Amino acid sequence: MIVMIKKLLSIFRNSSPVNPKPEVTQPVVESSQSEERPLVRWLTKEDPENPFVLEGFDCYGFTSSMLSTTKDQDVARSFLALRSEDGQALRDTLPEDGVEIPCLLSYAFGGETRDGILFKSAVMEEKWDIYLYDNRVYFCRSWTGTLAFVAELAQDDNAFRISRVWAPGSNDSAMSVRQVDYLVKSHLYKRRVLHPLPDELERDPDVVAMYSFSQYGRLCCFGSYEDTLGIAMLKTDVGNDIAVRSPN
Repeated sequence: MIVMIKKLLSIFRNSSPVNPKPEVTQPVVESSQSEERPLVRWLTKEDPENPFVLEGFDCYGFTSSMLSTTKDQDVARSFLALRSEDGQALRDTLPEDGVEIPCLLSYAFGGETRDGILFKSAVMEEKWDIYLYDNRVYFCRSWTGTLAFVAELAQDDNAFRISRVWAPGSNDSAMSVRQVDYLVKSHLYKRRVLHPLPDELERDPDVVAMYSFSQYGRLCCFGSYEDTLGIAMLKTDVGNDIAVRSPN
């Protein structure tokens, strides 16, 4: 993944942000809608412009201005065909070479859960499709349908909890849990939250920006290498009871 990000980054750096001309051999190109290169900046936790309690890269200007285009018709057809999928074929499946990761994630919830689509990408700038069946949440890449994570769900009157996650064995276990937590908070609860960055990712603004957009799409805004688990991540939330609204 990180090697691919660097290849995309080299194309982005050498292309026009207004009328990008990707190589024919490059299936997907991420390009900016803005004539000026969107700012990606490192903010310390003490910076008054940082709304979060952790330090990291502010990527919002970048991710919100990006477009995903492709000359590969197979990629385009795959994305369009997957828009009509409801995820039922995923029942009782796990990611390839999946391993079980115990965890303890909890989210305030006062509604009902129903099997079916929880989140469906509407455009190529959104990178995830998420489904719920038989108390398991399935997280899939929107372009390919690849099953990336499965999370086991338990619910009581005031919350739902995730006690274990399945992810490919090649993944870092802690990072996989952080990614699932981020996807729940950002895509299901519709919150602007910190997205996790892997420890081995170069601390370069351009590399971080491209990784963030390719992994999380236009919904992500601020990446951190620190532990992003937890609810009170906004400075305004610290010391308050956080009432997270139920997913749509």
